[in-house]
This record gives sequence, structure tokens and C-alpha cells, in this order.
Amino acid sequence: MTRRHFLSVSGAVVASPNDTIQLGLIGCGARGKGVHIPRFLKYPNVRFTAVCDVNAKYLAESRQLAGGERVAAYHDYRKLLDSKDVDAVIVASNQQWHALQTIDACKAGKDVYMEKPLGNSIGEGPYVMQAWKKYGRVVQVGTQQRSQQHYQQAVELIRAGKLGEIS
Repeated sequence: MTRRHFLSVSGAVVASPNDTIQLGLIGCGARGKGVHIPRFLKYPNVRFTAVCDVNAKYLAESRQLAGGERVAAYHDYRKLLDSKDVDAVIVASNQQWHALQTIDACKAGKDVYMEKPLGNSIGEGPYVMQAWKKYGRVVQVGTQQRSQQHYQQAVELIRAGKLGEIS
């Protein structure tokens, strides 16, 4: 995986000096352990250095999947954000936490890929935007319907005019 490809997939920008992107995962449920850990483990210059979940079973399972004992495990996401061994975080927790955890990650100097939705209300959006601007971070909210291969192919067909005029 190239750094440019990683950025396009995840929105994370900062890499450690050896150009390995060190990830922290907040939320080890279905999306965290079932999607994000397997996806990012495929890339040689990306590694998980920390995982976090309040559910001890999910936390233990995700730690093992992400790299075992070399991966720090936290029940409190703020402890993960304090770690100097984390460059960027994936926020895959319950949606009521997304905005707050993203704001806190920006304050801690971490770039963020966040599962959708950004928040529970439209009012949370401006606070997230203020945080990434104030702290100079990159934040991406994931919508797989925009990034999956078959959707990208559909966009290419439409742009190439293969389906005629779309209205």
C-alpha cells in the first residue's frame, strides 16, 4: 500500500518517522474487528498499536486480531489518545460517541477516520469541523457506498456516457 492510497482510503495523514502509520482503533465491535482490522492488516506500512473498547471480550478479541501483546489495549479511549505510539485513529464506536471522540482525537494531534454517521444531530457537525481546523487535523467520515469498487465502476460508466443522459 502506498501512502497516497492509504490517505485516499482512510483519510489518515500523519506517519511516524519510519513511514509506518500507527493506528489506534476506538470501538472493537462488528465494524472495528470485522472490517477495519482485517482491511488495514493487509498493508505492510500500516500497523495497529492500540485498540480500545469498554467491552472486555471485544477488546481482547480485537487485540489478538490486531497483533497480540504488542498492541496496547484500553477501556478508556482518552488513554489511547494520550499514546505517542498512535498517529491516527479509526472511530468505530457507537454512533453517539463519534463526534466527541473525533474532537478529542483532533485535540490530541491525531488524524481520524470515522465511521458514519458523524453525529446524532446536525448540530454536532460544526464542532467537529472547528476541531479539525483548529488543530490542523484530517478527518474523514466513511461511507462505503462511495468507496467500494462496484460504486466506483458505476461512476466511471456514468461519466463516460455509457448509460446515456442521466436525469
